[in-house]
Amino acid sequence: MKYTTKKALAMAYSPNLSYSGAMRTLNKWIDKCVALKMQLFQRGYTSSSRNLTPEQVNLIFEYLGEP
Repeated sequence: MKYTTKKALAMAYSPNLSYSGAMRTLNKWIDKCVALKMQLFQRGYTSSSRNLTPEQVNLIFEYLGEP
């Protein structure tokens, strides 16, 4: 799996933003998609998670599309 950290995934989705801007954007997208957020939480994700499991990344791709 290419993205194992939330930082790497956020930067892939928003390469033109700063690290903090990319993280804020990804967190907002996750917060706005209630179904995604619920499924991530069921799989051990928290809003302060730094590392993502392959299953969590696949869920994000399913709901947000691949970067």
